[in-house]
Amino acid sequence: MKVEVSRLYTELEGESLRGAVAVVIDVLRASTTVVKALARGAMAVVPVAEIAEALDERRRLAERGVRALLAGERGGVRPEGFDLGNSPVEMSRADVAGSTVVLTTTNGTRALRRCAEASRVLVGCFANGPALAGFLGQVREERAVLVCSGQDGRVADEDVLFAGYLSRELRRSGAKLDASAREAQKAYASAEQGLERALGATPHGRTLLELGFAADIAAAAVIGSEMIIPEMIGNGIIAAGKGRAC
Repeated sequence: MKVEVSRLYTELEGESLRGAVAVVIDVLRASTTVVKALARGAMAVVPVAEIAEALDERRRLAERGVRALLAGERGGVRPEGFDLGNSPVEMSRADVAGSTVVLTTTNGTRALRRCAEASRVLVGCFANGPALAGFLGQVREERAVLVCSGQDGRVADEDVLFAGYLSRELRRSGAKLDASAREAQKAYASAEQGLERALGATPHGRTLLELGFAADIAAAAVIGSEMIIPEMIGNGIIAAGKGRAC
């Protein structure tokens, strides 16, 4: 397998993902939140770009008798009327078992939409990093593109750090890294011994600390806390191998 890193999802072009497996990364916090939701028993997570879309999706699901919860953020905080924020800690504590979580965030859900041309779309973060590395070693695709969501149109250092971690793990199992993956791997090596501190020192990490989300940063820095591999199937994200979502 050849591993590439896209440092910002908006830089992806049309068919650049065709035939590749894409791993969407939004460490702080969408991809970590998705992993926690599925690990706590949510049936699916449906990513949408806008708040109005989230409200429409909940209505559609309710008409089908599906228990749907709204989760997300704008400016880092939970939108008015939503059940949950975009918080891995909050998601871990919530009663989400058996429900469908409709999630809208500023960056991560848009990055997922951008990867529609990939043959498979997975979700990665430090929480499921070891399991994801093992899973990728078994897929049929010969290219893996690690897609960083970024923050408000800028590269997010925390996403690059995870891309570097995953690149290193895949290299250890025989994958070939392109220049972008090797660069990300070096960035992770410099932060490995103080990962939580490194996440908190990023621009978005500092914003989250100011908003009172230190616990989310701590949760996002724990490597291997979950075994879930989220995969986008249709318009929903489910645990890989579980069939179709919504």
